[in-house]
Amino acid sequence: MSLKIEEIYQEILTGERKRFPNGTWSKDEKRESVKRVTRYLIEEVLEWDDNQIKENWKLHFIQKKKLGGVCSLYFKDSPFKMLDFVYPNRFSKWDLKHIPRKSWTREIALENLRDWIENKEQLSKEQILDVCDRSWLYDRGLDSPLQMFWNGSRFKMLDDAYPNQFTERDFVKVTQNYWGSKYKSLKIFKEIIKEKNMSENDIKEQYCLRWIIKNGLRTPVRKFWNDSPYQMLNEAYPHQFLKSDLKNAPNGTWDNKEDSLQEIKRRVDREALSISQIYKFGIVKWVKVNKLTRPVEKHWKGNTLVMLKELFSENNI
Repeated sequence: MSLKIEEIYQEILTGERKRFPNGTWSKDEKRESVKRVTRYLIEEVLEWDDNQIKENWKLHFIQKKKLGGVCSLYFKDSPFKMLDFVYPNRFSKWDLKHIPRKSWTREIALENLRDWIENKEQLSKEQILDVCDRSWLYDRGLDSPLQMFWNGSRFKMLDDAYPNQFTERDFVKVTQNYWGSKYKSLKIFKEIIKEKNMSENDIKEQYCLRWIIKNGLRTPVRKFWNDSPYQMLNEAYPHQFLKSDLKNAPNGTWDNKEDSLQEIKRRVDREALSISQIYKFGIVKWVKVNKLTRPVEKHWKGNTLVMLKELFSENNI
């Protein structure tokens, strides 16, 4: 029985196979295989949400995942055209962080800047002063036009977008004085959580880098916690949340097998689970309920029993 295109691609990703069979793409007249392998990569292997797609979808990444030839053959090396074919009208070119320099004009850059500030993140003037630095612009793919049209000056760019609303002195004052200590930053963070009446489940569902930015906390996170929202959360509420508790788990949570095993073990220890309890609940069900499908697929090829044996290696199974 012949393998499905997704199974062939999985073998390529794991190194069992070097390339797609000859004729795979030339016979794919309607590009259905292109659509299937791209969706398989994004939805099954990576389990990306829209924000992760916007952040990471670029030509170098596509080439790294062995789909560079497809992108070149059908989409003339355009990551956006490839994405738009697979998910029609779901994204705009400007949603992607990595946009070719030649696509920018001053007007388009200002339009995108205002869209980020007013619609996507709904920042107040104070929040703009706090978060809108070079790193913030870079994270939203606006670093190229910043250099091209404003010589790297965020103040000049913002002044063009919002004439006479800011002074350069405003930015200096906020950057140097407001976030003076880790203690003060944690206090403000907890006050925001309290003001919003956020429960543990609310935090698990909503807390991520975007939430940090929207609430004006990007500067202290970068200054005191190595730009890691999870590190700040864990220091504010020690050992109350695991990385995997968060709907938007930090990048890299499941990259390494050993780290993944330790993260799963922390969950088992926290809930004081025995191997027999997991068996009784159902191994596959337990993995799904705890959103562990991704690491199990990545590091144990979907074999929950092998993962469980490693997790409870001191027990005889």
